[in-house]
Amino acid sequence: MTDIIAQHLDIWTSAQIKKNNVGRGSNGKQTAYGIKKLRELILELAVRGKLVPQDPNDEPTSVLLEKITEEKARLIKEGKIKKQTSLPKISVDEKPFDLPYGWEWVRIGDVGHDWGQKTPDADFTYIDVSAIDNVTGIVKFPTMLSSTEAPSRARKIVKVGAVIYSTVRPYLKNICVIDQEYLPELIASTAFAILHPFHEMPGKFFVIYFRSPEFVRYVESVQTGIAYPSINDKQFFGGMVPIPPLAEQNRIVAKVDELMVLCDKLEQQQTDSNAAHQILVETLLGTLTTSADQNEFTTAWRRISEHFDTLFTTEHSIDQLKQTILQLAVMGKLVPQDTNDEPASTTNRKSVIKFYATMTLP
Repeated sequence: MTDIIAQHLDIWTSAQIKKNNVGRGSNGKQTAYGIKKLRELILELAVRGKLVPQDPNDEPTSVLLEKITEEKARLIKEGKIKKQTSLPKISVDEKPFDLPYGWEWVRIGDVGHDWGQKTPDADFTYIDVSAIDNVTGIVKFPTMLSSTEAPSRARKIVKVGAVIYSTVRPYLKNICVIDQEYLPELIASTAFAILHPFHEMPGKFFVIYFRSPEFVRYVESVQTGIAYPSINDKQFFGGMVPIPPLAEQNRIVAKVDELMVLCDKLEQQQTDSNAAHQILVETLLGTLTTSADQNEFTTAWRRISEHFDTLFTTEHSIDQLKQTILQLAVMGKLVPQDTNDEPASTTNRKSVIKFYATMTLP
């Protein structure tokens, strides 16, 4: 499957759409639509078990789930986590697609837990939704606060290895894995659902699923609100997740990381190429408006027309061409002048006389 992706990279990288001009900071630039869809395809293949091969020697998911049940019971007994309400079993009709042999559909709350809540009583590191870079999936802007500065939403306990998922405006995909220790202790906003996977399952595997089209469809089916759509923790933990063997989870994470780095490089190449293309178009069109005489204009136009199909391939380049045509028109360079034409001064004078003649005096 990855060979198919590699063989058709030119298709993915050539597809572009114009960014929405609505909103603050919009500039109508091109966005790498093809690469965006490629990323979605990679995630879709990953969670369906089609990105890396299955290994019959892997410990089955059924054994992993048994170990999780034992670990959960131990943590409850030790008072480290609270006993959760039993989640409903998954019916056949609920399963959105078939899984590879050895995988199993489970409720998110059956394979992970949160750490509860607390009111900060000392200095702490605060993470709200805006602290997450939803492109890179990392905490970029944590805030150090004292207990007296704590906002009312600063309540959720977070530890290393947890996945934090923004349940407010989930379409923004403010999701990340906490992969480092923070001092002072880390507290997250109640706008997040906190998932700490059992049995050292990689948080990145869950992030892959939460970003995949399948989970996005689930969230869209249960969210409420229009301006600020959201889901609650019960809906989050009641959602389903496909669980492969632990070894395969790690292989999937490694392969997705590898392919996403490739997508990053392709996107950067496309950005550089688009920038160079834009400069070339603007420079060549500029030779039309700055031409000193008809000979220079004709030469400049011939140069452009010989490469027309290469130059005007994007919405931006076509817009630039339209603007240049209008500019040439008002500069008098679009059509040749005829010495027999009535001068503009005479035409303007006649227009003024005609205007006043049609006015009705009081």
